[in-house]
Amino acid sequence: MSLSGSQIVSFEIDDPKAKQAVNREKLSVAMLPKSTSPYGSDTEYFEEAIKGLLETNAYDIIVAPEYNLVPREGPVTREDKDSMVERLLEYSRGKDTLLFPGTVVWKDESGLMKNTIPVISNGEVVFEYSKMHDGGEVNLAKYHNLTASYGSVPGRFSWKGYDFGLEVCRDHFMATLTASNAKSVDFHVIVSCGMDVWFDNVVSKELGYVMMCDGYQEKGVVARMEQGMLPNFISSSQQAV
Repeated sequence: MSLSGSQIVSFEIDDPKAKQAVNREKLSVAMLPKSTSPYGSDTEYFEEAIKGLLETNAYDIIVAPEYNLVPREGPVTREDKDSMVERLLEYSRGKDTLLFPGTVVWKDESGLMKNTIPVISNGEVVFEYSKMHDGGEVNLAKYHNLTASYGSVPGRFSWKGYDFGLEVCRDHFMATLTASNAKSVDFHVIVSCGMDVWFDNVVSKELGYVMMCDGYQEKGVVARMEQGMLPNFISSSQQAV
């Protein structure tokens, strides 16, 4: 699969557990900070780019932004959402990469609408998270004659010995993980469309990391939380290949 035309931001993360977790000296992170919108994004681009990144076997973590899997026609059905996830699972089989593929907005049979991200690794959904606070979903649902619905399970899970915290856009501003009394994590991941990192709301442990991929600002950010919880931003390499 060619990655021609894909905008990729990549980071190398020094971490003492990397050798044991992924058999590398450093963790390699890729982000796809291309423009997204709740009213429709270039879903074909994102799906092909994710597939291409997985095929390189070069990245341990891949992060895409919020709303990137929302077609221009509007929220998809549960069946279409499940089909999309199945394709992502197929792309990931045999890959030890942890994939945050962005979010899909979908509707159920009763007219409820959710904004959901499946977290995927090696052909399995290791965690699924639905946005917990309104960040435009009420207006989006009304536009499509639906009713916005929200998740209730905080974004906490583990993978290969690492503890992760996950928030979608507005959830980070609302300090969802902090409010849930989440323990300190190795990686605090934010997928968003119009959000900045609010460091008072970061739950990474000292020398842990916070990372954000934002589709409105078209940027990817990784920072290590140093002593005193001061952020040390990690330099990225950016390529359009």
